[in-house]
Amino acid sequence: MVRFSIVAVHYEGVTDKDTLQTFVDSLKNQTFKDFELVILHDGPMKEDWGVDFYDLKVVKYVSLKRANIFGHNLRTIGMKISSGEYIFHTNTDNLYYPTVFQILNLAIETSNQQVFVLKCRMKGLEYKDKKIFYSTPRNYDKSIVIDGVPLCFGNVDLMQVCIKKSLWVKVGYWYDLSEQSDGRIYEHLGSLFGYESVPLVIGEHY
Repeated sequence: MVRFSIVAVHYEGVTDKDTLQTFVDSLKNQTFKDFELVILHDGPMKEDWGVDFYDLKVVKYVSLKRANIFGHNLRTIGMKISSGEYIFHTNTDNLYYPTVFQILNLAIETSNQQVFVLKCRMKGLEYKDKKIFYSTPRNYDKSIVIDGVPLCFGNVDLMQVCIKKSLWVKVGYWYDLSEQSDGRIYEHLGSLFGYESVPLVIGEHY
């Protein structure tokens, strides 16, 4: 068993090789190494993936189908084949800052909670006239940090929440396959089990 499993869905035709490599490199640069990457791909891909995974614990899963257009069914598969005590969900166009897992591990060791909410930098998100919005096309020079608190639909991103795997087992894994399912599921888990807010920006969401 490892401390963390990073469960990432890689969408065919959406994330290019360079973007995937940037995501993988952000994990290679972590100061805390007790984690694995569980990466799930929803279409045909060459065995080498065109990416250097060297020095990472990696579990790969390739599915020629996904149950819905968002591929959330793959997240359940990822959790079931993972060996981590805690689960992070993400996509492969995101990246993590180097000390995230080290600081979060310290928080876990001193807390009675099993759900942890961190901050996230949302690239391309802007604030104007008391409104938060994505411009069209998105301006990735702009960004806003969201803290995910209160833990509710519309206020938290997929990559911001770290949850003990045993809690996912209790609720039936990723039981909602809708587009905005992460906010709804996380809100439900928080209401059931409580959560702790960690004042740490975990990384960047694109």
